[in-house]
Amino acid sequence: MKTFYSLILASLIFFSTINAGGFLTTQGKKIVDADGTEILFKGMGLGGWLVPEGYMLHTSPAGNSPSEIRALVVDLIGENDANIFFQNYRSNYVKRTDIRKLAEWGFNTIRLPMHYDLLTPRDQPGVYLEEGFALIDSLLAWCKESNIYLILDMHCAPGGQSDENISDYDPSYPSLWEDPANKTRTVN
Repeated sequence: MKTFYSLILASLIFFSTINAGGFLTTQGKKIVDADGTEILFKGMGLGGWLVPEGYMLHTSPAGNSPSEIRALVVDLIGENDANIFFQNYRSNYVKRTDIRKLAEWGFNTIRLPMHYDLLTPRDQPGVYLEEGFALIDSLLAWCKESNIYLILDMHCAPGGQSDENISDYDPSYPSLWEDPANKTRTVN
């Protein structure tokens, strides 16, 4: 059941699609734009960018989850240089030219898996990080320029929405489903 709810959380609750034409909605089983025109998704996911995953980066078994991968980098080069590394990684992994190229290839949708700690520090509920919002705003502007819809996917919610590495689940911390504070923080 938790897996089902994880899919719901990742795909529906945080399903925010925006482009030059505005938000998408549904009509029955169809996804439509503001004019009621059905939109068929031809999409690409930006996995590995804001949620580094071991199977994508080939860091398994040493590091599978985003937290484990970060710990590997910190162990290798230290906290300060790890911060610089990840800042450069996020700044260079996806660029405006990549989004333009996706549009040229016929894609009309991009899914952006995100980690909540990009938007708010893990230990500071109610505090928000401009750097994370700025990254998303840049991507949104690029998508708008290229007439591509953007689907925001809260891939790693506070506490983790499953016990899988991809949710950055920490068994010592209450999961999203076990802690009302994590649920509230996710919605915020």
